[in-house]
Amino acid sequence: MDDKLKEILSKIDNSWSKDLIIRYLYIKISSLVQRDLLYFCATEEEKYLQYKMGFINRFPYIVCSTLSDYFVELFKTFEIKAWKIIANSAKIPLFALVVEGDLGLYFLDPINDLFSNQYGLKPQNFAVVPHYKTLKSKCPNLTSVPKEYILELDQTIFKQEKVLYRDEMIKELSNHLTQRNSASSFFQISKADRVLLTQYKLQYFSDNLINLGEVKGPFERNKLYMYLFDNLLSRNENRQVKVYLGDQIGQKANVYIKINKDPEHFILYKEEKENDEYKLKLVK
Repeated sequence: MDDKLKEILSKIDNSWSKDLIIRYLYIKISSLVQRDLLYFCATEEEKYLQYKMGFINRFPYIVCSTLSDYFVELFKTFEIKAWKIIANSAKIPLFALVVEGDLGLYFLDPINDLFSNQYGLKPQNFAVVPHYKTLKSKCPNLTSVPKEYILELDQTIFKQEKVLYRDEMIKELSNHLTQRNSASSFFQISKADRVLLTQYKLQYFSDNLINLGEVKGPFERNKLYMYLFDNLLSRNENRQVKVYLGDQIGQKANVYIKINKDPEHFILYKEEKENDEYKLKLVK
């Protein structure tokens, strides 16, 4: 058993309710896994072939099916009933979970909550009733849990009277950064040079935001920048800035950020890791 998993499991108290164990594992296991690039960076045809042949378990590199299998077995060790289910009718369907909790049957979508759990955002797909017709026909008795109840669980897990999800911090920052006038005032630079202003933002992200939480793996690192850009860049900046994965070799890839100055000129950043810290490095 992995040392980090041992550490996570050792903190579960026998007095905990099923819901507390479910929520705790749902959050904490996210720090152990990352998306399988051999699947997520493949073509649609290659993805479909992997699905039809049966997904290969390359843990800790996961897809929705293998992550759901992992949770089913993990919950079983705590005598919590859980089932992997097909949630929708897509060509390559979403595999998720139904878990028997204290208040009823819960739908959990660990793959689509992976980044949120790693970065410390509000729960989106935990004990909700999603709008999947396939799921509704198969599991008509799902229970939706109030957000206030989940907050109480998280307060116990994190031993905090008030759980500070990072959404609130990002929302506050958006008031300063999404508008050019307020952003130039925030950084105390001229608003005339739009590209320079975007570069200041990227440096701020590098210094203050990209090492928060436990965001693991190139795919989730890429999602981190997409999240920051969606919330902290202006609409015009989002049209000029692109984040993408490059240099893929097996399960490794690098995150690049490209700022288009004009049709022929661009600025390029690469995310690098030094001493367990991520930084954005200007490469062009």
